[in-house]
Amino acid sequence: MEFSEKWLREWINPEVNSRALCDQMTKSGLEVESIRKISNVCKGILIGEVISCIIHPNSSEWNIITVEIGISNKINVISNIFDIDRGMKIVIAPVGSIVFNNIIIKEINIEGRISQGVLCSFFELGMFEYEDNIIILPSNVPIGTDIKEYFLLNDNVIKIAITPNRFDCLGIIGIARELAVQNNMKLPSLVSYRMKSVINDTLPIILKVPDICPRYFCRIIKNIAQDVKIPIRMKEKLRRSNVNTNNVILDIIHYVSLELGLPLHVFDADCISGNIIVRMSNENKEIAVVNGNFINISKNTLLISDNDNILSIGGNVNTDVAVVTKKTKNLFIGSVFFNVSSKHKRDIHYGEKNYITNCYEYGIDPDLQECAIEYCSYLLTDIIGGSIGPLIYKIDKNNFVKTKNIKLYRNTVNQVLGFFIPDKTILNILTNLGFQVVKNFKYWEIKPPSWRFDVNIEEDVIGELIRIYGYDKITTMPYYGDMQVNIYGSTDNFLKRVKNLLIDKGFYEIITYSFVDPDIQNLLFPNKKKLLLSNPISQDMSSMRISLWPGLLATLSYNQCRQAEHVCLFETGLCFTEDKNQDIGVKQDIYLAGIAQGYIYGNKFWDHTDKKIDFYDIKGILESILEINGTLKNVNFKKGYLSCLHPGKTAAIYYFEKLIGYMGVLHPNVEKKLKLNSEIILFEILWNDIVHEKLLKIKNISYFPKSKRDISIIVSDDIPVGDIINLCKNTDLDRIKEVYVFDVYYGNNIGIGKKSLGIRFIFEDVLKTLEDYDIDLIISRCISKLKKIFKIVMRDLTYGIN
Repeated sequence: MEFSEKWLREWINPEVNSRALCDQMTKSGLEVESIRKISNVCKGILIGEVISCIIHPNSSEWNIITVEIGISNKINVISNIFDIDRGMKIVIAPVGSIVFNNIIIKEINIEGRISQGVLCSFFELGMFEYEDNIIILPSNVPIGTDIKEYFLLNDNVIKIAITPNRFDCLGIIGIARELAVQNNMKLPSLVSYRMKSVINDTLPIILKVPDICPRYFCRIIKNIAQDVKIPIRMKEKLRRSNVNTNNVILDIIHYVSLELGLPLHVFDADCISGNIIVRMSNENKEIAVVNGNFINISKNTLLISDNDNILSIGGNVNTDVAVVTKKTKNLFIGSVFFNVSSKHKRDIHYGEKNYITNCYEYGIDPDLQECAIEYCSYLLTDIIGGSIGPLIYKIDKNNFVKTKNIKLYRNTVNQVLGFFIPDKTILNILTNLGFQVVKNFKYWEIKPPSWRFDVNIEEDVIGELIRIYGYDKITTMPYYGDMQVNIYGSTDNFLKRVKNLLIDKGFYEIITYSFVDPDIQNLLFPNKKKLLLSNPISQDMSSMRISLWPGLLATLSYNQCRQAEHVCLFETGLCFTEDKNQDIGVKQDIYLAGIAQGYIYGNKFWDHTDKKIDFYDIKGILESILEINGTLKNVNFKKGYLSCLHPGKTAAIYYFEKLIGYMGVLHPNVEKKLKLNSEIILFEILWNDIVHEKLLKIKNISYFPKSKRDISIIVSDDIPVGDIINLCKNTDLDRIKEVYVFDVYYGNNIGIGKKSLGIRFIFEDVLKTLEDYDIDLIISRCISKLKKIFKIVMRDLTYGIN
């Protein structure tokens, strides 16, 4: 957020310089990112009043203007401008003053008369955002005023970063409150503008979703005149806050919003039909918005509409139905309040993230709604005129949750802070912050002000105490503790071995936050329930992860943006899912996940052609991991489906027939939306299910030779090879040591939709050398099962290889 220091000092003006003021903001939690001085070197330029205008006696091309610039201080200025009348307030640069580009004004002789100054336009002041005309000011401006003070040219632009829990500081008044506490000054208060209605025009309000929107305030103003401009002082404040609409109505709306930290919306009242309705959308549809653009909205998106048309999407993006133009004569201004704890919080706004979406997302002060409408009405009618209608409002008291009282115990304060703060200091801090405090025998009963939604529990109040008391006042004490050496179990050793294996394979371990971007998580897992945070660090960290993939993909994207062509990453960590059977309703599971993109060796070598990492390379790495503790023999890879993975390149991983994870290639549509490139392979397995202590059984090595047998079968192409291999293995687990496919063939001679498999068996017995009779019997039993279950056809006679 950027704002003018002069604007802020109109609300609170402590006797400290700009640097100290910024330091105070930073100490209060509002990090000052920059402070920029307005680049203007004008000096000595004043506001004057025209006393008389006469034609130059020696030349009709010039006008002699007498200007009063102070008490009994008049100067004559010769100018070729004739549309100047007596009584006008203008900007004058007398002799000795400095205008833009360091030009010093001197006396000059024009046709025998001395000119003692220059009439100034905005160009002479270095303000090129305005028209190059002589500046005419309102009649109530005092003469002799330095133009630097009037136009706020002796100013700084301050840019601050606001954390999501301090949404109350998205307005000038919120920052002023913080500075008032820091300087032990009285909290700034709003001027009460109670505008008397002169017309009776109203519109009924219908709140169809009171759980999301329990409060709505609005008003109609008729017969406005738009052929006026917003005062320069207001325009300059807006320009220094990066707001420049060139529309007097929108400028006033933005001015009030920035000053109070509360967004307002405005419509053309003549384009509204029937009622004002706050509701959810019924279907997915495309809607025309301002500036001729179109956006697609999904079902259950919050809307402000009338009986026939949608007026605004979430209070942020206005449609083209009731847009305020220069032809607008009647205005409808409104203020909407959203419950920030609503489950539809993310459906409130559409479009790019901006000041308005931040306010709606983090919450606004409901007590300011009426004040904002009244203040905006005052400014509108004062600048552009118009007739004011009555204030219209609708409040659903059942769904409007007011702040609850909090009990603050002395023992808790001492325990959390680790040192003692006197009762008087605690009371003073909380009172200055706007809290209502009642001291009881064992505790303070505290009610937060309406603008502090983030203070809900006792620890929040303690956080406010130490923030204002000062972190620098905490005494440093050496920490004493007993050192304990962690004794790792076999499960920890297993994880360490797995990590070393992945590192040896060229992977890098990363650690990402458990908070992820809900948009990315919804893109990957649209049908899974997510846990949203009520008070997130930022919007892109407002959801608890249900998978490690969002963090891995974000890290991959970061590296690809920096021209990394080969990226292999893995991570282990907790993921969180909703489970009502758990104590806190949340289940926590440890997952192992990885992502790979690029070439096998990471670089291209001159003596061979490098190959890109594919599905089977990652499957082999996964098998290596599962083989470390002997889990692999109980794991099956089956064809799977996951919306974020390629439908033809996805495997579901089962352990004892229980689904423990997925692996596959990222879906091309997801890859495109995340702006990634190259084929990306992901895997993820539930670590809890494969980690267990296993007693190793030592077996004697067989002294007898192994035997091999091959069979060739024809089977339907849709039957997984893994199922055939498993059936063959289970025919005789003691003597069949290995079964694998050594050949796959497709061709017209075996039929469409068929495949030919060459399967090799390896036999061994620990008690004797197996004879042909024993092997043929096992093969015969295996073939019988294959024919019965998979309807295979033998392609060739069994033959042996000894």
